[in-house]
Amino acid sequence: MKSIINELWRGNIIPQEDSRTNSKEMKELLGYMSRYHEDLEKKLFP
Repeated sequence: MKSIINELWRGNIIPQEDSRTNSKEMKELLGYMSRYHEDLEKKLFP
């Protein structure tokens, strides 16, 4: 279980990108998630 969480955190497993119905809104939300993930990672691991 721990390794799955690590893989999700590191971005190696991205369930939302497997969706076949990615709309414009979904792609926009994925962009926000990516930016906030990067910002959080910078703050947690300077």
